[in-house]
Amino acid sequence: MTHFVARNGDVFESNRDPSSFDTHCYQKEGFGRICLLLNDQTEIDFLSKLGEDLHLKFVDTHPKS
Repeated sequence: MTHFVARNGDVFESNRDPSSFDTHCYQKEGFGRICLLLNDQTEIDFLSKLGEDLHLKFVDTHPKS
């Protein structure tokens, strides 16, 4: 399992392939593979895929005008 780190420091575990996202990865003894999510769009893409993996649905909370 890979640890993905968002730019705000939140850490998520996932079996997703890090090469599918804009990441910088490294190995750390005792933690395994750690991948930093490098930009806004990458975080959005990753969290959307993570939601799919966990059977969650992200809904828009902003009303359309």
